Amino acid sequence: MPTRNISLTFEQDAFIEKAVKSGDYQNASEAVRDALRVLQQRRREDALKVKARKLQIKAGIEALERGELTEVASADLDSYLEGLAPAPGTQRVRNGALSPLAARGGRHCAYSRSQRDPVGKRG
Repeated sequence: MPTRNISLTFEQDAFIEKAVKSGDYQNASEAVRDALRVLQQRRREDALKVKARKLQIKAGIEALERGELTEVASADLDSYLEGLAPAPGTQRVRNGALSPLAARGGRHCAYSRSQRDPVGKRG
């Protein structure tokens, strides 16, 4: 197995020492290998999230190009987004938005899959 010398902060060294003394790991190398596995997993997950976001952005742009949008005043945006139902196979993000789009001229555009009940539509 390859070996490397690495520099740690005092806090990192103390953390590893505590993990070994508590019995979670047999030695420092085992703790560092576990930390690297977690980092690798997080990077894979992050890459998948980026890929998913790019697909969502592409779908949103394509919908805009087809004219599938509802204009919503800034003041009404939160309530409008809360009222949107997620499409099959998608999940709502924290604020209830599925695909927030750019603001323009003091108004926001929000893509609605159903185009029902446009809130704050301005002419």
